[in-house]
Amino acid sequence: QQTLNGQTCDASAMENEDDQQELAQLGERAQCALMRVPLDYAEPSSAELQVEVLKVAAEQPAQRLGAIVFNPGGPGEDGLSSAVQTSLKLAAADPDEAGGLLQQMARRYDLVAFSPRGMGRHSPLNCALQDELELPTLFNADSSSENVEKIQRHAQQLAQACAANPMSRHIHTEATARDMDLLRGLLNEEKLNYIGYSYGTWLGAWY
Repeated sequence: QQTLNGQTCDASAMENEDDQQELAQLGERAQCALMRVPLDYAEPSSAELQVEVLKVAAEQPAQRLGAIVFNPGGPGEDGLSSAVQTSLKLAAADPDEAGGLLQQMARRYDLVAFSPRGMGRHSPLNCALQDELELPTLFNADSSSENVEKIQRHAQQLAQACAANPMSRHIHTEATARDMDLLRGLLNEEKLNYIGYSYGTWLGAWY
């Protein structure tokens, strides 16, 4: 029964200054809202999380065809800036045959991005470390057995710290896919139009 009440986006939702400047270029076309999602879809009345959603409205609303939802991958990337960056890139496309089609995407579709559960400002998964991490060197710079052991130890420390947070049991692809379907319904879309990159392709296939 909830609705997405779009409001002017807070620039602090963007991860860096470049994203904040791009957000400002879109003006009132960019709207942000909070979507309530169940912490556990098996027990939807037990507890809730909040997922932040950003929508860049179609340039030509009278010719609107629908909405496209984005996920930038990771897993673990905050997706909010995806809609902002994509909107500006599509609008600036070279208006040749292919570029003209890209421009039509910006004109006729709402571009929608979200902070996946566990990410963003409102429902972050915090992994409290007991000890300071010993940061390894990147594998492609040092493939020695000593550094490989350090990489594995580093990954184990992070995994143990995250597993200690009870919320981690509810941060996974299945739940995020269900969040996306809830978002689809709140956008009043019969089907989900979706573009995913990297892990985002796996998320789309799972959906």
